[in-house]
Amino acid sequence: MLNSLKHRHKIFLHLSFIVSIVMIFTAVNVAHGKKRTVTVFSHGIIDRIPESGVLTGVTRLTDIKLNALRGEYEPFAFSLYCNNICKDVNLKISKLRNNRKKNDLILPEQIEIHRLKKSNASYRIKDWILEPMSIKDIKRWKMEHYWMTIHIPEDTYPGLYKGDLIITMDGENVLEVPVEIEVLHPVLEDLPDVQFAMLYTVSPFGQYFKKKKYFNLETRVIEFYKELRAHGMTAISPKNSDWPYRPGHIEGLKAEVKLALRAGIKGPVLWYMSSLINGAKGGKLYSYYDGKCDNWNEERDLANLKDIVITTKEAERKESWPEVVFIPVDEPGTMTENRKLLNLRMNILEKTLKVINEMGARGAVTLSEPVDERHNKAPFVKTLDELRKKWGKSRPYADIRIYNYGFPQGETNLYYEKSDSEQRGHEVWFYNNKAIIGNDRYVARVYYGLWGWKVKPAGLTSWTYPGARTIQWEIVREGIDDFKYLRLIERLFREKPVHDVNRKYAEEFLEEISESVKLDDNGFIKDWNKWENYDFDEFRKSSIEIIKSLSR
Repeated sequence: MLNSLKHRHKIFLHLSFIVSIVMIFTAVNVAHGKKRTVTVFSHGIIDRIPESGVLTGVTRLTDIKLNALRGEYEPFAFSLYCNNICKDVNLKISKLRNNRKKNDLILPEQIEIHRLKKSNASYRIKDWILEPMSIKDIKRWKMEHYWMTIHIPEDTYPGLYKGDLIITMDGENVLEVPVEIEVLHPVLEDLPDVQFAMLYTVSPFGQYFKKKKYFNLETRVIEFYKELRAHGMTAISPKNSDWPYRPGHIEGLKAEVKLALRAGIKGPVLWYMSSLINGAKGGKLYSYYDGKCDNWNEERDLANLKDIVITTKEAERKESWPEVVFIPVDEPGTMTENRKLLNLRMNILEKTLKVINEMGARGAVTLSEPVDERHNKAPFVKTLDELRKKWGKSRPYADIRIYNYGFPQGETNLYYEKSDSEQRGHEVWFYNNKAIIGNDRYVARVYYGLWGWKVKPAGLTSWTYPGARTIQWEIVREGIDDFKYLRLIERLFREKPVHDVNRKYAEEFLEEISESVKLDDNGFIKDWNKWENYDFDEFRKSSIEIIKSLSR
């Protein structure tokens, strides 16, 4: 998709940029008369990890060269292969020293090296998981896979930093791989008008809050939110209940917001508080839920809702919180096995959003079936557009609409929903659960990156944190960074005086990226497999070139 960009690179040969890395290093260690050879090679972060013993299609190189903006986390994947048993293999990385300013360093504590292990995370996800680095043996003709992440703080001095990746066996250095990373001057900043979040994350404080539990787990929860922040998340969406609701009691929410702020997450709080007003999914399928809609009592639950909004907004003012947005109903049309409950939850949505709106707060809702053509016919509805008409009653009060990716479709579509939202002063967000709960690398990267940049939503989300640092989770951050790279180019292009040649090149680049994101009539990408041939390394190289030329 970027063939023309490759041709135009000749104009910018005087610029240094990322070298795409596929490397082999071989080290020989002799112990007890046995020759042991460890081979080090790399592969793209989005590529399938090679199976053990497969060394075809790799090319010998001599070093690792990377680029990063200030504020970025730059990943690199590599593997070790042994022709014999390699004992006590360990990896470490030296300080990376600025080529010109020797006292400016990227310290080892800013560089993570994890061992990759194929395992199960939460929600039956099977993926490569980043585990803490440990000394271990590598069996004969086997591979061990690793993932390195270099964090560049925003105050890092720009320039070229050099050091070594050091591999040891039996406590002895057997190989030193030169590492270079060029730090560019611009900062990879958060986007002021776009939020990223994991929907309905459940920390230990969200449900059944207890002070003793808080003090025992405070540090772990801060670290959890720091991980979300480090992966590009700017907002939180806690699933708090403190169930059953006691007037004025929102201690679980208070704990979540307090610790998220300490971790550096300062965006809005999308509070899924459905169970406190008996608006959660119910029926036989969700009979184990707290606060399920089967127990809805309009007079009592709307009164509780008013008290919750008052209490929360008071805490928001006193504690200088970010805005709390209330989510009273999740996916209101999903209870299709019971039409009575389906209609009830659509009515609850209208009534609760209206109360929230009238009290001067903002409400949100995740949407799929009410705008989905597949559920716009029997057996899900008796009459055509039945759910859509019910959704239409809630439209005036839905300040943030979080649409399921792939919907809306049929008689309504992305463009109509965005237009309707803009006319009402509302925001359109999306959620794509496959971007997290799975291992489709292209969904993770393109949804959070190039597609998001093209359609310009106010928020991009997924359900939910995968329960471990999977490669899929790491690729989500790369997608968000793609989004930020494109927005940075747009900002530099707009704010700085630009030479005509550089301006033309930047314009053509943005236009070509936009054209490469092919959308259907509803504004979505249906065939994710086509992205297997997309050259993300080339995209980043071109982005780096342009950022250099615009910020010089």
